[in-house]
Amino acid sequence: MSIQSRLVEYGDGNTPFEEGKAKDLAELGYVGTLHAFTNPAANDTERGTVYDAQADKRSWIAMKNFLAEVFKNDPELL
Repeated sequence: MSIQSRLVEYGDGNTPFEEGKAKDLAELGYVGTLHAFTNPAANDTERGTVYDAQADKRSWIAMKNFLAEVFKNDPELL
C-alpha cells in the first residue's frame, strides 16, 4: 500500500491567515462557523469556540468523501 499526500497551501502571501480561513470556510458552506464547531461541549463566544451541529454534520460528510477519494484504490482501509 502506498499513500500519497497532497500539499495544501493556505494563503497567497498577502492575505492574513484568519481572513483567508474565513473565506475558505465561506466557500465550503460554513459561513459564520467558529472554531471548535465539531465539539458539542464548545460554547464560549468570547473565545470564538462554538458548536454548530449543521456545520459538524456537513464537515463529517466532507471528511468521509475525502477519505473515500484518497483510499479509493484500497477499500479495506475504509
